[in-house]
Amino acid sequence: MFLPVAQQKEGENMVEIFFESEYVTDCEGVQYYKDEQDGQEYIYSDLEPANCHLWFPCFDQPDLKGIHKFVTFAADDWVVISNTAEVR
Repeated sequence: MFLPVAQQKEGENMVEIFFESEYVTDCEGVQYYKDEQDGQEYIYSDLEPANCHLWFPCFDQPDLKGIHKFVTFAADDWVVISNTAEVR
C-alpha cells in the first residue's frame, strides 16, 4: 500500500489490516501443542522481536509507530495471559 506524502497528515492517517496466521512448529510465531500426558492444549508465542512480522503485520522500523489491538477467542476454561490489561 502506498500513501502519497501530500495526503499524509500526522495523527490523521489510519491503515486497518485484518490478519490471520497459521500455527507454526519452528518457534517463530504462534505455536500449538497438545500434551499427551495431561491432554491439555497450549497455544503460545515467545514473540522474539526479529520474528514479530511472522506473528502479525507490523513495521520493523523505530520511526514508524502504530497502535494495534489483539483479540483472543478462547474457551471458558482456558487461561489467557498477556502483558497488557484486558479490555473486556
